[in-house]
Amino acid sequence: MAMQYMSTSSSLLDAIDTAFASFDLNNDGGISREELRAVFRSQKRMNKYIHVFKRQKPLQEINLDPRETVDCHDNADKCFDKVNKAIPEKITKEEFKAAVESDAELRAEFQKLLLGASEGKEIFSSPAKK
Repeated sequence: MAMQYMSTSSSLLDAIDTAFASFDLNNDGGISREELRAVFRSQKRMNKYIHVFKRQKPLQEINLDPRETVDCHDNADKCFDKVNKAIPEKITKEEFKAAVESDAELRAEFQKLLLGASEGKEIFSSPAKK
């Protein structure tokens, strides 16, 4: 069963708050480029742990090769540059919220970071249009 938040504004805000807090690794109220890169690398390592090593190798022993690291950084930088508008080198919660609400590609990328590579899982549901 797909994990899905109800389509209400409070659920959307809860999902955005949770995602933002997950990506703000140092809890300073903003997401830096390096924090987003770290999240991308962590998700890639977790993906390898589950899908490549089938949970048979300890997670702390799983490393990324240089190409995987560069790919993670490139993807993180693309997302960062699309979202970051106000404070140089920090994504604010307002920027993050606006990006999640308005950009389907970014929304999908951030969902992947939170949920892994699983498809069909929607956490950033928008309120139903009437």
